Amino acid sequence: MIKIDRRWVHGAHSNPVKLQALKRLVAVGRALDCVLMAEGIETELDLETVIACGIAYGQGFLWGRPA
Repeated sequence: MIKIDRRWVHGAHSNPVKLQALKRLVAVGRALDCVLMAEGIETELDLETVIACGIAYGQGFLWGRPA
């Protein structure tokens, strides 16, 4: 499994550089036949971006803060 750090996920929908980097990370993960998980999903837009990039798993404050 490859966990993609929140710096590449949060706000990628509005930052073309982050979005392109995220897509490249996904391509590398797929080439290595790895399961991908995105960290730092904090908004619905972050979630939509992750889904559009083809990342199946995620975690972040969108679903709840740590206890």
